Amino acid sequence: MRQVIQAMLAEGVPPANILYATFDHPILKLAGIEPVLAAWREHEPAAPGPEYLFLDEARFLPDWGTWVKLAVDFRKSRRIILTGSAMTLARDRPESGVGRWHTIRMTTLSFYLYLCRHDGGLLDYQALCSNLQISRRTAERYIDLLEASHLIYRLGPRSATARRSCADASRST
Repeated sequence: MRQVIQAMLAEGVPPANILYATFDHPILKLAGIEPVLAAWREHEPAAPGPEYLFLDEARFLPDWGTWVKLAVDFRKSRRIILTGSAMTLARDRPESGVGRWHTIRMTTLSFYLYLCRHDGGLLDYQALCSNLQISRRTAERYIDLLEASHLIYRLGPRSATARRSCADASRST
């Protein structure tokens, strides 16, 4: 979320219109969403344009589904992103979010961590896909994305002939 916020700031979104709050913090969890928003606006007056609310660990918010439903229905200038490290957000919502929100399950970090634990050697796509319960095409896309982001580097296979020619070249210099 912080990378998205940095990109928004770089694109010129006023900082006064961006709120990041993590509700696993004991004080924020105890206060709830409305007092947090009121305190934000008391200390940071709104700038023209939409408000962007990044609410991390939203599973700690009581009745978060009702709050989002009302916010979407009656505060059209708000853009809300809710995240949580547990699947309870997707599973335990009491309100119908049809047309109001979309649930996106993100496994990129676990994918990256899997690769970190299995560095070196040949990449076994079948084992990778089985362990992470993703398709081969998804695995290939993740690897392409991680490589494009310079988080991983793939080395192509080298034949014995190529190794000998590299060794010969290094001896001659």
